[in-house]
Parts: sequence; C-alpha cells; structure tokens
Amino acid sequence: MSCPEPPIHALAVEAGRIAALGTDREAVAREARRGCEILHFPDGCVVPGFWDTHLHVASFGAAAAGCLLYDAASIEQIVERLADHAGRHPELRVVVGHAGNLDPAVLAEGRLPTAADLDRAERERPVLVTDVNKCIGNSAALAAAGLTGGETSGVVWFGDKGLLGKLIPRGRPEGFAERLVAGLEALAARGITTVVDGYESPEQIATVRRLDAEGRLACRVIAQPAARSAEQLAALEASDLEFGQQLGPRSRVGAAKVFYDQFVMHRTARMREPYEEQPENFGGYFLPPQELPGRLRAVMDRGFPAAVHVTGDQALAELVDAFARELDRRGGRPEGSYVIHGYFPPPGVPERMAELGLGLAAQPPFLHHWADTLERFVGRERAEGFYPLDRVLAAGVTVGAGSDAPVADPNPLLGLHALTTRRSASGRVWGIEHALSVEQALALYTESAARLFAWSGFPGRLAVGGAADFVVLDRDPRATPPEELRSLRVLATYVGGRRSYPAPAPS
Repeated sequence: MSCPEPPIHALAVEAGRIAALGTDREAVAREARRGCEILHFPDGCVVPGFWDTHLHVASFGAAAAGCLLYDAASIEQIVERLADHAGRHPELRVVVGHAGNLDPAVLAEGRLPTAADLDRAERERPVLVTDVNKCIGNSAALAAAGLTGGETSGVVWFGDKGLLGKLIPRGRPEGFAERLVAGLEALAARGITTVVDGYESPEQIATVRRLDAEGRLACRVIAQPAARSAEQLAALEASDLEFGQQLGPRSRVGAAKVFYDQFVMHRTARMREPYEEQPENFGGYFLPPQELPGRLRAVMDRGFPAAVHVTGDQALAELVDAFARELDRRGGRPEGSYVIHGYFPPPGVPERMAELGLGLAAQPPFLHHWADTLERFVGRERAEGFYPLDRVLAAGVTVGAGSDAPVADPNPLLGLHALTTRRSASGRVWGIEHALSVEQALALYTESAARLFAWSGFPGRLAVGGAADFVVLDRDPRATPPEELRSLRVLATYVGGRRSYPAPAPS
C-alpha cells in the first residue's frame, strides 16, 4: 500500500521529515515532540507525493506558458481558448497551443482543425497548435512559412520534415533556467514532488545545481545526462558528472539517456509486424542496432547506468538481448538501468527484464491521448494491448509512472484514471483486462516509482522518519471510483515539509 490506513489528515514535521502522522490533529500533536510543526488538513486526504519518472521539464514550462489544450474536446473549445490566450498576451509574436493528440474521434466535429478554424482565434499573428505527431497553423503561420493552401490545409505531419521545418523554425531555445522553474511550479500544482528530467546537457545540469542552491526548485529533480549522439556522449565523458551525484538538497544526477528506436505515433517505432496499410513499414532506429552494444558499453564504462528510449516490440526485444550480453560481459547488473516507454512488451520479455534488473518508466496518460489513433496505426489488437502493465508487474518488473510532458498531460490523476479504466479521450475502453486496481495505480506514481530510483533516496511513501513529501487531495483516491479519479483536486503539495503549491507568498 502506498498510503497508510486509515486516511491521513494531520502530520507533524520536524526538519523536513515526518515526526508523526494520523487522522486527528490532537493525537498527532500528542505523539510528536515539542517544537514540531503540526499540519492539519481536515477537508483533505494526505497521500505520498507523486513522481513523474520521465518528462522534459523546461519544455513543459514553455508549453504551460502558452495555451494548454490537453483536454480540448472540440474545435470550438480550441478556438475559444486560443482567442482568449491571444487577447491576454498582445506581446506574443506567435500564439501557441499544445495538445496531447488531436484526433477526429475525440473532437466533437469529427475532424481536425484547419487553418480557417485557427484564423477565427487570431488573424494577424501566426497561430500554431502542436501535438505528438502534427502541427496546425493558421493562415498567417502558413504565409510566414512560405506555404500555400495547395500544400496543406494547415495540418502538417511530423513525417513531413520539409514542411514542418518551415512551419516551426528551429533554433537554440534560450531561457532554460526560467522555463525549468516554471515547469516545476506547474508540476507541483498537479501534486508532483519528484521528477526525472530526461535529456540534459552538462551545462543544463549545472543550471539545475545553481537553481537548487538558490532554493528555486519546486520539486525534487533527477537530471539525466543526454547520450543520444556521439557528440553528447563525448560531452558526458568530458564532464565531471557522476551517477548519483548530489547536486543540491533537491537534485541528483541520474542514468544516461540513450535513444534506440523512434516513435510509434510517427509510425517509426521498430515493430515485429508492419503498420496498418503500410506493409513495408516496420519502423526504424535512431541508433543502428549494430551500434547499440557499443553505446551501452560506453555509458556503463563511464560509470552510468543506461535509461533507454525504446518504443516498438521488436526494438524492446533487441534491447533486452543487448543488455543481457553486456551485463554478462561485465559479470553483474549495475544499479539503475531501465527502459523508457516499452509500449508493447513481447511474451517473455518482461520476465527477462525482471531477471536483468531492468525497470520500466511508463507513461499512462498515453492510454488516454493515443489509443484512438493507435488503432489506425497498428490495428485494434495491438491497440488493445498497448501498455499491458498488469503483465509487466506480474513478471516482477519495477514500474514507475510518468508522462513525457509536454508530449502528454502530466496530471497524475489523469494517469490514475487511464490505468484503472483503460478509457481513452473518445470514451472507448481499450484492453480492459489490463486495467489495474486503484492501489496498484497509486503505487506506480509513488512507492514503485521511488523503488525504480531507490539509489536517489527520494521518497515515495508516508512514513515516520521519512521525508515530508506529500500531496493533499480533496478526497481519498482509494475510496474514489476509478471513473471519478480525474475529478480529484490537488489542494496542496509539500516537498521536504515546505509548501510548493500553492506557492508561498513572497517574503
């Protein structure tokens, strides 16, 4: 269980740690030593702080500063929200909205927005709506990119790199520190107390260290060094970073991030069977298979475990084979290596992962955002079997939940709903036999996530003597029907006994 029984309403906190906890303020005060701070939430239920085991914090900070459209259910909603955002921000050169995955099946109009639709939100400035596999621009955005109505109706797919590069100019993003701080504050508002920030350079990790020293991190941060390219690997090898290194009281250096195959929502994840209506397409790789063993070896020789992005079933089987060979060569299994994503585990692969000590960082919100589109991409049977986490857990794999934000909505309550109902944004249910109990789902966001990163020492449960990382919800999730989990509200978030949401008033 990730929460003590019965529901917690009061805690005593001393030096950032839990000194006592219980249902009653007076009982907790009697149990605690004199001088402890007594926190009482009579109208709320205290649960362990949520983890997000894989996301991109600064990118989410930038998205959160724009117009979030994760829950948009119609084109009219999208237009209204963009128009409101544009009206409140006349200083913006480009108006940007970010969605999880817009699909005709989840929009009331039964179609995707067009440039003409987005023109109703704003005509003078470029307007862009982006999600996991496409970008939609208004007429001003298309004109600025040199595109005509004959080339696109406003929808540009990520597979069309030429058009996409015109619509979204590439450049080095600035303001990493400000975007990171904003992203952590937005995550704390969702009850998240610990994040695993994927894919950072040594310079960005130095910024995390500085922000921690300045007391500006609203959540605990595990920063993963990037090792996708040879250049990034060389930068890591030349740095003074070490696995598990304490950057500050709230930050650690995590496993090195390696990419293997590509993206299922771009039809480029490496699959055993081809994509629907594309009989020659089995997906592809970022890192050629013959180079994967060398990349794993280089990362581990540098003293880092590997956190490997792998999405297709064929790629996952190949990765597990490569891990097995490398660990056999090394005569042991280094602490901290795990798979990121792993959507379609083939039979027997979860058992092998457990034997090798490979955990899984999963993204339950993808069930909500992607399932309807996945049916068209990979067929109904594979869509029904997307993220069979019941099988993965039964095999003994340690699983931690997250979101890959800004790709998906990082709200853990949405993830809990998806795990327990298997219901997508269209209202359809996918693979109900893989649904988890509320207790199992909560564990993936709390104590199981903490076990996946046990080396960090960051907490995932409420315990006397443990760090006071917790979230206050308006109701007990364990007593809430799965269909209602999304309606729970975050009242407060605490990290190390200090409130990070609502943000404390400036002193």
